[in-house]
Amino acid sequence: NKFKFIAEYLNVKIEHLDLIPIRETSQSLVAGIIGQNHEFKTACLDLFYQTIELINPKAVIIENSVVRDMVLSSADQRIKNYFPDYSFRCS
Repeated sequence: NKFKFIAEYLNVKIEHLDLIPIRETSQSLVAGIIGQNHEFKTACLDLFYQTIELINPKAVIIENSVVRDMVLSSADQRIKNYFPDYSFRCS
């Protein structure tokens, strides 16, 4: 497990948080569900930001690209506290 390796290497504790409470292995299906339900997406993001503010982590790693793009494209200003502007697109 790469997170266990990172935690041991850096001598830190790493916790896991599911941003989207959906148990589905198909990324395209999850993206479709999120894209079709703006209220659900907004509620998930709000809970994520509240949790991040509460636990105040040293770092946040978003392993899932669909969720990463959802978070980074959010208009919520709280995102700037944890995620600097960055593009994952290749030029």
